[in-house]
Amino acid sequence: MEPYGIFILQGTQAWMDLERRERRTFHANGDGTFRVDGETLCLRSLMEDKLPPGV
Repeated sequence: MEPYGIFILQGTQAWMDLERRERRTFHANGDGTFRVDGETLCLRSLMEDKLPPGV
């Protein structure tokens, strides 16, 4: 059986501009990419040392 690789992140600070009408959602995909309101942000180069081999 192969071991599972999982990262659990804890938010340490949040900020919200109450005057801004636009709101966005944020989702971590677990492979160094993130979704922000349907757009994919690739941050793999910043996370290479944190990703398990083969991801």
